[in-house]
Amino acid sequence: SNGNIIVSAKGTNFTSGGNSIDVSRIEFDEANAKLSPLNLTTSYQQSSVGVVPNQTVGIWYWLDIPSGQASGSYAGTLSVQGV
Repeated sequence: SNGNIIVSAKGTNFTSGGNSIDVSRIEFDEANAKLSPLNLTTSYQQSSVGVVPNQTVGIWYWLDIPSGQASGSYAGTLSVQGV
């Protein structure tokens, strides 16, 4: 296919022991200016990025850590797909 490839992303909560940062606190956008960022969920969220095959684009991610969040080594998963 020679059509645009749509980029989508999803994730899991980040956890450290009994502490957690909800996946919705992660935003992503194709612009480094947060013009129209999407919050991640556990289901794929479709961005407005339409990538032509063999083209390179940047996708930016921001993590908003809540005030008072316990320090630690947090682990989670981010998944990106192009269809």
